[in-house]
Amino acid sequence: MQLMNPNKYWWLSLAIASVLICSTLSTTVAAATVATDFPIWIELDKPHVVTVVIEDSSGQRVRNLVAEMPLPAGRNRLSWDGFDDGKRNADGDLIRKRATVGTYRARGLSHNGIMATYEFTAYSGGNPSWPTKEHTGGWLADHSPPMSALFLPAGSGSPHGGGASQVLLSALVAEAGAPFVWVGTDGTTYQRTSVFGWDGAIALARDVGAKGRDDVYAYGLMAWEKTIKLRAFKRDGSGMEIITYQPAVAMPREPGTIGLSLAVRDGLAVISAPSEEKLLFVDAIEKKVLGSTPMPSPRGLLFDNQGRLLVVSAGKIHRFTIIRTDPAAAPVLGDATVIPAQGLEDPRTLAMSATGEELYVADWGKSHQVKVLSPAGKLLRTIGHPGGEQLGLYDERRMTRPQGLALDDKGQLWVAEADHLPKRISVWKAATGQLVDARYGPPHYGGGGTIDPLDKTRFFHATFEGVMEFQLNWTTGTSRLHAVVCRQNAQGFAKMPGENWLPETPLHVGGRTYLIGGYQGGLRGNTYTATFLLDEITRIARPVSYVGSDRWWPNVAADKAIVALAPGKKNEQFLAWSDLNNDGQPQPTEFTYRVFDETFVDRNGATRKTFGYRDFNVNPDLSLQGSWGITVPAPLIRADGVPIYDLAKARFELTPTLELVGNGEDGHDSRPLKDGSSLVGLLSAWNKDKRIWSYPERRGGPPQFPGDVVDPTRLLGPVVTATTGEAGQWYAVNAEKGNMFLFTADGLFIQELGGDMRVKPLIRFPAGKRGLVMENISFEDEHFHPTVTQTKDGEIYLVAGKEHSSIFRLTGFETIRRREFGQVQMTSAAVASLPETRIIKARKQDRATTYVNILNESPTVDGKLDDWSAGTRWQEVGDAGFAAVTVSGDRLYAAFKTSDPRLLDNDAVNPLFMFKNGGCIDLMIGTDARADQKRTAPVTGDLRLLVTKAKGRPVAVLYRTVVPGTQEKERVLFESPIGKVWFDRVDDISGVLQLAQDNGNAEFSVPLSALNFSPKPGEKFLGDFGILKGNGTQTIQRLYWNNLNTNIVSDIPGEARLQPANWGLWTFRAYDSKLREPDPVAAKATIPGLRYDLFEPKRNFEGRVPDFSKMQVTSSGTTESFSFPTAANKQPGFRFSGYITIPHDGLYTFYVRSDAQSHLYIGDRQVVQGNGNETITYDGDMLLKAGKHPIRVEYVNDFARALLQVSWQGSQFEKKEIGKDSLWRAP
Repeated sequence: MQLMNPNKYWWLSLAIASVLICSTLSTTVAAATVATDFPIWIELDKPHVVTVVIEDSSGQRVRNLVAEMPLPAGRNRLSWDGFDDGKRNADGDLIRKRATVGTYRARGLSHNGIMATYEFTAYSGGNPSWPTKEHTGGWLADHSPPMSALFLPAGSGSPHGGGASQVLLSALVAEAGAPFVWVGTDGTTYQRTSVFGWDGAIALARDVGAKGRDDVYAYGLMAWEKTIKLRAFKRDGSGMEIITYQPAVAMPREPGTIGLSLAVRDGLAVISAPSEEKLLFVDAIEKKVLGSTPMPSPRGLLFDNQGRLLVVSAGKIHRFTIIRTDPAAAPVLGDATVIPAQGLEDPRTLAMSATGEELYVADWGKSHQVKVLSPAGKLLRTIGHPGGEQLGLYDERRMTRPQGLALDDKGQLWVAEADHLPKRISVWKAATGQLVDARYGPPHYGGGGTIDPLDKTRFFHATFEGVMEFQLNWTTGTSRLHAVVCRQNAQGFAKMPGENWLPETPLHVGGRTYLIGGYQGGLRGNTYTATFLLDEITRIARPVSYVGSDRWWPNVAADKAIVALAPGKKNEQFLAWSDLNNDGQPQPTEFTYRVFDETFVDRNGATRKTFGYRDFNVNPDLSLQGSWGITVPAPLIRADGVPIYDLAKARFELTPTLELVGNGEDGHDSRPLKDGSSLVGLLSAWNKDKRIWSYPERRGGPPQFPGDVVDPTRLLGPVVTATTGEAGQWYAVNAEKGNMFLFTADGLFIQELGGDMRVKPLIRFPAGKRGLVMENISFEDEHFHPTVTQTKDGEIYLVAGKEHSSIFRLTGFETIRRREFGQVQMTSAAVASLPETRIIKARKQDRATTYVNILNESPTVDGKLDDWSAGTRWQEVGDAGFAAVTVSGDRLYAAFKTSDPRLLDNDAVNPLFMFKNGGCIDLMIGTDARADQKRTAPVTGDLRLLVTKAKGRPVAVLYRTVVPGTQEKERVLFESPIGKVWFDRVDDISGVLQLAQDNGNAEFSVPLSALNFSPKPGEKFLGDFGILKGNGTQTIQRLYWNNLNTNIVSDIPGEARLQPANWGLWTFRAYDSKLREPDPVAAKATIPGLRYDLFEPKRNFEGRVPDFSKMQVTSSGTTESFSFPTAANKQPGFRFSGYITIPHDGLYTFYVRSDAQSHLYIGDRQVVQGNGNETITYDGDMLLKAGKHPIRVEYVNDFARALLQVSWQGSQFEKKEIGKDSLWRAP
């Protein structure tokens, strides 16, 4: 097997803290080492990936030295610095302790690399199943099922598919995935994208008349609890808002199946508003609501070929003529006729054949079929088997909630089924009812699904609504839905513990199949829930047992009858439940309890009883181990498969200690290991009261070197034993940014799978070819639900994908070898040569400051940046580049220096959401200098200016959260399932934008008036610079000069929100871009040193420099430099004056640090103002010609500490204090 793609390890060029690496031939003599350099020698017969750890004589881990490091053949030298991995304190600082005297063992492993090879994807309608740069991969929405389907004839105006006939499919909302897909009538995906952010459409329609809008080819109806939105799909690919209507009667939060419908003809849109029981009439051309008319329980709408309106109302199909005498008024419905439809139970939506001779009705009730009627209502035929919601073995000829109907020009009926179990688009022959095709999926947000370890043809996928079992065909590389094994609303069992997550991990015990939790569920943690028993005949699963906390089972904790049986008055009980009567309902007689007396010492030194028993893990024999190391032996299993646990036999495998406390006061979860120890959490193992090993992790990022574990979240499956190689027991850990980590059970890092999206490209291969090696890619952030399964034959499979459930075969475990790398002696002399600790300070959110120059001469907006003033304060924007702002005349200029020529590549269709679709440059400005600088929420004047090239077109969008006087209908909402943020105004100001790019540099200018901004010299404003890094179609990282709270790139409101509390401070200053001439009078300054004047206040200076020219000088004298030459009766003020020799023409920066306010002047120009914070060094700069220039420093001392430091820096020397050799005074 080839070692690894060298691109995977590009970051080895980065410095790896405390590790030195070199390689020599095996015959090379070791170089002499100093006491602080403890060498580890790695002998390799061929190139390998290596992990090395350092352990003390008792076997306890001291240092994880390197992980997944590729080394060449030969003798390689690593170096240990003699310190441990360290722990982070409450401030996030890493405190590393010196090792003690003793003998240390270096060990680890080597291998050829673990390879992930693509097999196929389960539960996906896309080809490939993941997104592609061309927007043709992947399928519909994650959060919601399909809602609607609309046939678009050839030449209808769709910008996709080259003008061919096609079907537009929609879902309600998509966080990952996309709410819209355009497919050819042969099933080929033409386009998959978002047009209105996360919003999709509940109903779709096209204008079937001849007098509609020329710029629109389709309309979509979207709604939330309190709003109904009519939107248009424009021929140029963009979207357009037509109207927003707020019904007086609120709807459900996600009103996808309540009957909202849409029909459009000749620019007149008709909308059913079921919560108000009326129809709305909208002029789509003038974009206004014309009026409404009452309609009982309205649902499906359709204009027939004669222009008559068909309405499903109160369970019947009505037909009306449209009387429209005044185009500005609502039309009148006339000639009401009820179509005497046969065989309907609960009609929902309508479609009509091109000839008008057949009416297709989506009928729910007990049938869930499409019924074809004649114009007179006669039932002609029925499409699909009856039955509706499915539970147990799946019948693909049954539909569930058929809602969207579209008849194409090939005689096919497309049906969008508004259900999660499964999400499905079915295609039928309209004339015969034969099922032609069905497109399933995609999975819920974050992907997921688990392969059965005993039978790899079985694949389980859980959602909030239920659990599905798929049959995997490994020969053809396809999947087929085999059964809906659990459907919560149909089975009627009580809500189980764990936030209603359902289990999907199969476990086989005593010839039965159980589904257990603990390896799926929670987004960033393993969610434990009840154990379900799967009936292998009916293929239906039900909950049968649970052991753990009632705090994790709120409906039980609130059941007084059950709680009355619990011992004591604790607010949390440790309990066991078995479903003794098989009804799925917890009852008092089905519970047993256990009170634990074990204690631990908390953070305050108080002795407390253990608390928090929510995280438990089911072992292969149905025994459990979890919080605090509590183990519950395997249960007695009744003949019907119900487990019964004996809590009296529960015991603590670990001694309770503060270090075992996880989130809040819950005990960390644990899992038993073969060597008798327990895996605690994700990255440590304990034996009784002793930690054996731990692996360092950190928050934030991006990763800096191989093995850098950033933001780990949850296990991907149980700990298993590899059947080949020497890994032994191993397990996998998920992370936040599209990567996963493999570890041995004794804490040796094996390899990262995938990669952090901030340093690796996203999975965007144009085709999903079987055998494709997934190397050097990321599975994207919030990739919540991957799983790993080792089959009974020892094969290892990874299920991964943020919006798809793709299956990858992992190979390379057979090459893993455990290695001994010798010993390290830490002598007393060596230990004494080291400090006791090394501290690596964490970066914290603070408020950095910078200057913004106000110039007389404007830079040219050409992207070259060579005419930006030498005095420009370039600020680092993360690791993405540098940015600066300047003002000249009536315009603001911004410049960004990067190495990325694709800096502004952006694929946004809707400029509102261009922060989601690729690269952007970003300014945050608080334009009101009077606003409270300590504010935590946006105020009037706070804005965001986002600039990019959307599909090559320069675009600037201005976001303002607070604009007084804004009408409610003008406000813009950015919303997701986890939050929302309102903006009073979002304006496209591209018309006044000047933008230029030169490779990785970009430069733009906008009028200050467009920002309502008029900064003056000396004024201070909150502000920030940002760079949104993208791949041309998607934003993958947000980096800012000052704001550190920018990790999220998967939540629209989080990415849109203004955070002025995290912005820096911009001080505007008038700046002369020309070199300042030396003072001709300075020729008389021939004596080294300065003159000083001392001032004593009447009371005190209150920390501020007064106008010394208006004060009486108390005493005067000379001094060599900026030092205090004399004492004063009162805390004094000083004025130092003289001349400074400028050695060369150029830019000079001056620095002042003082305990009270201080000013530094060059000539008559104030360069620095220090504001009295002695922890801050204040600075300013000036362009100066060589020669002597007047310098003056004014300072007051109010605090008796007398701190004043004056330094400078030039282009030819580093920062240093201004010494006497540079200072002069006149005689």
